[in-house]
Amino acid sequence: MENFIKSLPAVISAAGGSEEAVEAACLGAWKHAVGETLSVRAIPERFHGNTLVVVVEDKVWQRQLEQMRDQFLFRLNKVLGRRVVNVIEFRIAPEKFAVQKPV
Repeated sequence: MENFIKSLPAVISAAGGSEEAVEAACLGAWKHAVGETLSVRAIPERFHGNTLVVVVEDKVWQRQLEQMRDQFLFRLNKVLGRRVVNVIEFRIAPEKFAVQKPV
């Protein structure tokens, strides 16, 4: 995993700024940038126009993570090797966190 993370800046450069490649890099870098514990509670959904959309379970998580937004931006862009993400938008999507009960 560490090799993958270290290769992200090169992947973005090699892709010539392709939005699909940048999106894949952002989504892949999120867990490393925020840590495993938070990555379970804040799931990156998509990247578009320098904005990373991250879904959270409820308003409490949304408020808490919004307070940490600048730290996340710094860490994420550091992992990506350049300023790629300008905005992180936290959206509430409880259905993404619903526990599936076995049938």
